[in-house]
Amino acid sequence: MKPLGGLTVLAPFRKAVVVALVLGIAAAHSAAVSAEDACARVKQRISRIVRGDRALTRADVGIFIRATDSGRVLYAKNADTPMIPASNFKLVTTAVGLHHLGPDFRFRTEVLGPPPDVGSGIINGNVYLRGNGDPTMVEPWTRPATGPFLTFADRMWERGVRGITGDVVGDDSAFDRDFLGKGWRRHYLLLDYAPETGALSINGNVCHLDVRGDRVNAWPPTSALQYRRVGSRGGPSVSRAFSTNNIIINNVKSNPVRTSMTFHNPPLYTTGTFAAILNDHKIKVDGGARLITAAEAPLPLGLVQYGEHHSAPLLKILKQINKESDNLFAQHVFKAVGWRTGGQGTLDTTTRAINEFLTSLGVDVTNLQVADGCGLSVLNRVTPRQFVELLDGMSRRPDAGVWKSTLSVAGKDGTLSYRMRGLNVVGKTGTIDGTVTLSGYCITKAGQQVSFSILVNHHRTSNDHVRWFQDEIVKVVAACNERL
Repeated sequence: MKPLGGLTVLAPFRKAVVVALVLGIAAAHSAAVSAEDACARVKQRISRIVRGDRALTRADVGIFIRATDSGRVLYAKNADTPMIPASNFKLVTTAVGLHHLGPDFRFRTEVLGPPPDVGSGIINGNVYLRGNGDPTMVEPWTRPATGPFLTFADRMWERGVRGITGDVVGDDSAFDRDFLGKGWRRHYLLLDYAPETGALSINGNVCHLDVRGDRVNAWPPTSALQYRRVGSRGGPSVSRAFSTNNIIINNVKSNPVRTSMTFHNPPLYTTGTFAAILNDHKIKVDGGARLITAAEAPLPLGLVQYGEHHSAPLLKILKQINKESDNLFAQHVFKAVGWRTGGQGTLDTTTRAINEFLTSLGVDVTNLQVADGCGLSVLNRVTPRQFVELLDGMSRRPDAGVWKSTLSVAGKDGTLSYRMRGLNVVGKTGTIDGTVTLSGYCITKAGQQVSFSILVNHHRTSNDHVRWFQDEIVKVVAACNERL
């Protein structure tokens, strides 16, 4: 290019570029300094809340808060300490469930058996009730809870079935028969929020009993219950012996007693319910109701399908788990992951799938301990950092919006419906004895997403006070109007 007065024409442009670069670097440096200052201010405000809460001085408190995009840590306390997560563990279960099963997955229950004799309508042999863990045969998901079985019986009658010479056999081989979560406390076990888990389930695995005089009515009806009357001290009561379906009726005479409780061995109870419904439909079952044995698997060839029922899609089930903290639904999704990935739903197969999935998200699974899928177990251990790494990892997935839609929305729905109104927060709560937890996402006033996990174990104050403590911390993050 021609010189102009001893300088090339490009010189002014080069100078402009240099100036622009210098200004850009300066602006970036200024922004970084500003973000660091903002983080320091947030940390200082949270520190005041944590240090000032005398009610939690003897509690184990773990906190990790990080801006998702920049990766800047806003606050950390015992971030790598394994802690009891309570129902925050449902975040793990639903994330791995969405990954391995997909939002459109539906649980399936079917009835199979030999074709009936043309003349008599008799099925010579067994009829099989097979399921892979549908938890939704419970109102309001299915009305009534026994509705699918009533439909199965109607269809069998329409196809000319009038009797069964063998048994009604429950094929529950999709899951193992460890019905209770590992580490569940004994005082949970008759309560409706801690039902047992099986590949065949009915009515949330809870039965309703009406006892009056010599009569006992159970709903759903089943052949799986046994009754024992006693006359020990105390007023009238109805209870169940642990790990059995023996119903103990104490001093119930003229005045009726109505109660509800979980039942043992859901697949056997559920199979007994289907057998009772068949008999009510005048389809006589000569045998009994029992579960499949190892020698009977796989089922014989040539069986006829007499009915099939599909659950709601998994996405709706995941919303029930995370928004309403449904333990039964969580346990069923947990074991369904093991069934899908390892051939049978067990603690070991699902734990393996969880470790592999979390690692793929960039979560360091060191010290992660898995004992159940719903968080009732006191043996689960997760660190606050692991929860935040899970939250951040799920944000990077194509189905990030799908999973976030399952979380409770602060001030609007689920277990956060009465908390942090007006804040842009979604998350998961958790509560068991001495433990209150909260993990999720907060959008700041500056429009930036922050992932947080606040886990409190072994506290000696009220659960409501711990929730207030957690909410105050999240409010500090939400109020930030600067980029972090």
